[in-house]
Amino acid sequence: MLDNGHSFVMAYDAQLVDMSQVVPGGNPEAIVTGFVLQELDMSRNVVLQWRSWDHFEITETGPEIDLTGEHIDYVHGNTIEVESDTSILISSRNMHEVTKIHRNTGEIIWRLGGSQNQFTFLGADTLRFNRQHDSRRQSTGEISIFDNGTTRPEPQFSSVPVFDLDTEEMTATL
Repeated sequence: MLDNGHSFVMAYDAQLVDMSQVVPGGNPEAIVTGFVLQELDMSRNVVLQWRSWDHFEITETGPEIDLTGEHIDYVHGNTIEVESDTSILISSRNMHEVTKIHRNTGEIIWRLGGSQNQFTFLGADTLRFNRQHDSRRQSTGEISIFDNGTTRPEPQFSSVPVFDLDTEEMTATL
C-alpha cells in the first residue's frame, strides 16, 4: 500500500510452453511460471502492469533451475520496492537479480546480478548474491539485499550485502 492510496500486487503467471523449442531436451508441455506486477489505484484500476514474459527470457534463470523439467519457475519475483514516482525495484529470486524498472513505461533501467548483470562488482563480494529476497533502497542511497545463499557450497549462510551503485560507471561497490 502506498501513501497515495495505490497498491501493488504481485502474481505468478503459469503458462504452457514448448520448452523443446527453447532448450535441448526441453519438455514440449512444460508449465513455466512468469511474474506479473500491477499497480492499482484507489478504485482498483490497473495503472501499471509489468510482465516478466515481455522483458526476461526463460533461459536467463539461475543455473539451479532445470529448464528440461515439467514445472519451471524461472523468475520467482518476491519484492517490490518503490523508489520514486518514476522507478521501482523488483527482486527476482530464481534469476539472482534485482531489476530497476521505469514506473511509467515499464522499461528496464538496469539489471543487477544474474546472467544479464550490467554492473561491475567492486569490493570483497566474491560470492555474489543469490536466491535473494527483500532488496531495498536505503536512506543513504545504497541497496541492501537479503541473500539467502542457498546455492553456495557448504557452509551455506545468509547475509545482507549493501551495494553503492554508480549508474554512470555501472559499478556496484560492496
